[in-house]
Amino acid sequence: MSNSENSAEINQVEVLDRLIEQVRAAHGAVQKAESLTLDSAMDAGDALLAIQERITIPMKRFMAKTMPDIGDSTWKLYMQLARHRAKIMAAQDVLSIREARQLIAKKKPTKPKSAPSELVTLLNKTADAEVTAAFVAKGFDWFLRVIPAAFRPLLETRAGGQVLSRLKQQHPKARLKNVDLKLVHSADQPTTHH
Repeated sequence: MSNSENSAEINQVEVLDRLIEQVRAAHGAVQKAESLTLDSAMDAGDALLAIQERITIPMKRFMAKTMPDIGDSTWKLYMQLARHRAKIMAAQDVLSIREARQLIAKKKPTKPKSAPSELVTLLNKTADAEVTAAFVAKGFDWFLRVIPAAFRPLLETRAGGQVLSRLKQQHPKARLKNVDLKLVHSADQPTTHH
């Protein structure tokens, strides 16, 4: 190894040692809850980001080896705060680490709640007897055609239970099992009502 390579390696180690001391000092200030804890946390994050640029092993392994007293979530938070320093400093009302974390947290997109349609609003205001009359007027074929797919298994289960119950009444001594009922709609064969 040449003198210049040896000198560069020693310089690299000295820089890392200084950065590690900066992280430890800033972390200590945060833990002591000194007046500028947010600034100290961001300073620690700056030093950690500088370390990350200089090392060849994963940051998690480096931290476990050199600064095991600083938990993973803590040093990751420091780095995150440092990366968003400009945004945090621009917000004049951010005073604590918690407030800064909330400011930079990625907010999950929320689905806008769709307003109920006019028909749903009208149905909610309509008496059950009137809704039933409307279903009867539209007919059973229409009902089978427009029923939501998620309702089919529920209706089949309920109707299957009723069929089984009736069969048991008609044939009390018979052993009944595995009655399978499926709601089927066919446009070719209209349902007749009696």
